[in-house]
Amino acid sequence: MGERTNGGSPSRATPRRRELLKKAIVTGAGASLPAGCATPSEKQLPWNWVQEAHLQPVTTLPDNVTRPWIGPHFWSNRLQDWRLRAGKIECLRGEASYEIRTVSVLTREVVAGRLPGRLRVTTGLAGHLNRDGFCGFLIGVGGPELEYRAAALAQRGSGEGGGLLCTLGRDGRLQFREHTNEVDPLAFGVQAAETHYPIGGLTRPAADDRIQLDLEIRPQRAGRFELRLTAWNESRGELLGTAIRRDVRDEAVAGNIALVSSPPPRRPGACWWFQDLRTGGEKIANRPDRTFGPIADTLYTVNEGVLRLSAQLTPVAEEEVESIRLDYRPAGTAEAWRRGSTAELQPGYAALFRCEKWDLTQVWDYRVVYRSRTADPVAYHGRIRKDPESGADDFTIGLCSCTTPAARALEAGRIDPDRSPDEYLGRYTPENIYFPYADLVQNLHRQRPDLLVFTGDQIYQNSPTRVESRENPTLDYLYK
Repeated sequence: MGERTNGGSPSRATPRRRELLKKAIVTGAGASLPAGCATPSEKQLPWNWVQEAHLQPVTTLPDNVTRPWIGPHFWSNRLQDWRLRAGKIECLRGEASYEIRTVSVLTREVVAGRLPGRLRVTTGLAGHLNRDGFCGFLIGVGGPELEYRAAALAQRGSGEGGGLLCTLGRDGRLQFREHTNEVDPLAFGVQAAETHYPIGGLTRPAADDRIQLDLEIRPQRAGRFELRLTAWNESRGELLGTAIRRDVRDEAVAGNIALVSSPPPRRPGACWWFQDLRTGGEKIANRPDRTFGPIADTLYTVNEGVLRLSAQLTPVAEEEVESIRLDYRPAGTAEAWRRGSTAELQPGYAALFRCEKWDLTQVWDYRVVYRSRTADPVAYHGRIRKDPESGADDFTIGLCSCTTPAARALEAGRIDPDRSPDEYLGRYTPENIYFPYADLVQNLHRQRPDLLVFTGDQIYQNSPTRVESRENPTLDYLYK
């Protein structure tokens, strides 16, 4: 494969190596080489081996733990469909009707503008090795309108705002597929592209192959881009091919980014793993403030001088939990934190704290400190208000119920093309996805309730995904 850097990326291609690459690839279906041209031109070579850019890893994942939760930079759809194992993001589902399993990248986003960008990941087969299917990137989900946490839910069912799939097939074919079809949401239709493959034809990845998948976003004329998808077999030191799609609108690529493992439409297929995701270029924005977990949220109540506080964790591994502790101090001060109680991880990935003789007369800042054996300690901060004054005229209650995440499910369901467009909501649009409930949160802040009351229907079994209560109900419940 030639010289490599410490980060495992190919080095700048030498003139001799460029000639070898030219001799190794031939124009595939849809390409446009002049008649009699024996080898592709320099412009048709995969750019990342001609000119190596500086790419930054999204994160480093621990290689000594197995758990459903991938890590703070990612959100998997669904929790029960993926796991972290041996430092790899591994898909667990390849059955029919489990198309487009996704892991959204919370801390990266393709932004609008005439800017270059690049994504690269190492991938390979994780299961059902004799089946078809594909893996790759999903880009452009939601565009600039959809809140990033709502866009992070994108998965199986295609629809308006669903983005563009950039895929490597089990047969070695590189393709661009749509994910915006409301009439046939499981078609994932292949889009026209120029392709180049080795002289010997397509190469099926073997069970133990490590494949580097590279997507470059190149500005063309105003508002238009060229997408170049390249696959390199690291295990064999072979170029698998290149696919090029030109004249792509900026609106089609700007938005959320996800990794994808999918069987063929409506059939069982292979599963894939991913590792060492890297990004570069001004087109790919870094959003470090968008991490999530391992502490998802907290709730508390104070009654008769007793503080009870629960912390909901993401699905971490029990063996990696070292300690979970509650600290507190007077609000707005720099005093040293006072040690509260400690808690063990309970079923459902929750930690429960209890502090007696709680001072109800003042406001307290608190933090829940989580220590694991696989990462640095993290803390979740909040504030505990003092009791309302006895005899006060006003006591405000915030009522929360019927909090469905989306009007339409995100997995399937077609739109009738004969109906007016005004009669349906685009699947990946702010009109359809209510999560993360920005209006509700804003209104609660405005009301400053003394008590929050949750009165049923805090989840819906059929939203945003299918009813599946028998298989791993804990993760299914937490996901919804």
